[in-house]
Amino acid sequence: MYQVIKLFGDVEPWWFLDGWEENIVACESFDSYPEAVQFYQSQWAKLAKQFPQKEEKSDQMVAFWNPKEQRWCEECGESLQQFHSLFILSESETVIPLSKVHLEQSAKRSSCRLRKKA
Repeated sequence: MYQVIKLFGDVEPWWFLDGWEENIVACESFDSYPEAVQFYQSQWAKLAKQFPQKEEKSDQMVAFWNPKEQRWCEECGESLQQFHSLFILSESETVIPLSKVHLEQSAKRSSCRLRKKA
């Protein structure tokens, strides 16, 4: 099984910080890798049209952003860039059971996992 996961939040997906699952806004499951790649590529193309900046860490993990899309973080005392991320996970990696994805709550996360250094 493979999953294509979309995230929205203040951290790029490759960091996999504790609680990263809270940033999931969509998750699609596929039985085959080619199906997952085809869907990933279609979503990648849509995000590329919407957002001017991108960074890829592999051919299966990307973050897009608009420099103007930031959120003020009370805990950090600064504005944090918001990223629209996309990646593929296989069953040999951490696969998120769809029953545990709470999409209504994920886009409303208000606390920052990055702490400002004293």
